[in-house]
Amino acid sequence: MIPVALPSLSFVLLVVCLLGTTLLWLIWTLSLVLKPAQTRLPTRWSKALYTLISCISLWTLYQLLDFKWQMDAYKALLQAEFEPTLQVATHLDGIDMPAGTQLTLTIANTQESFRKAQFPFPIEIANISATQIERHIAIQTDAKHHTSGFQPESMRITGQGVTLQQGWRCDASEPVEFDLQSDGGIAAFKRCTLAAGNHAADIELPKGTAVWRTTGNTYTDGFVDDDRWSLDIPANEVVAITGLPLQSPFIRLTEQRQLHEVSRATLAQTAQFAGQSYPAGAQASFNARSERALRPLQWRIAASP
Repeated sequence: MIPVALPSLSFVLLVVCLLGTTLLWLIWTLSLVLKPAQTRLPTRWSKALYTLISCISLWTLYQLLDFKWQMDAYKALLQAEFEPTLQVATHLDGIDMPAGTQLTLTIANTQESFRKAQFPFPIEIANISATQIERHIAIQTDAKHHTSGFQPESMRITGQGVTLQQGWRCDASEPVEFDLQSDGGIAAFKRCTLAAGNHAADIELPKGTAVWRTTGNTYTDGFVDDDRWSLDIPANEVVAITGLPLQSPFIRLTEQRQLHEVSRATLAQTAQFAGQSYPAGAQASFNARSERALRPLQWRIAASP
């Protein structure tokens, strides 16, 4: 943490006095202009006092304006250093960016450190008609906490239409995320929000479902599961899984996109299963780890208490 000295009490009192004097001068001046007969300066001392207050107030107003001008100049400098606009087409980290692209940089005057880029028109990136990209940048520092470098780790692309990623139809108007290589190039698809028209494990997936790549659900005892895709069905959406109408389930799939586990699901309506009737609202799960040893690849349905 960088220590910042607070202004002294005398400085604060001086500023308050100057602002108060300026306010008094403004009121006095307005009264002289609007009601000259009642508020004229009758004596030489009152004229001298008004002149003195006028000088102090005009100096105070000048200082306020000067401070504003300095702040505006500082903001313009920051914008030039951290938010440049490309004047010519530029190739940055594997992306051909057109002139007019607005960048937001992590490190001043270092275009390769961009964490956000907005394009003047859609461009093709990773099979996406992209209008904007955002990157997560890890800052590297030395022993004295000075910035020594940076490393792009992931990128989110937002664009138009529908894009096909790893067999998933993704809604490009929502961020499509990728892991990045050390040089900033795309390493692998990570997650997206599904558009209409997706199916997996005989399940019709609704638009708005979130899908992401995993390396297996890791439990507290160190066990790593076999799931490789996670699907989060939107709230209040109902999907049919092996004939059961389930509301907002959380689904895990294998590498081959076969059903591996279902959790956090409730029956959307009364349903018949394995010769029994279950009411709407009953909790349902499939192939939970705690039950695999005795009942692998089986459903468990329990009515809510």
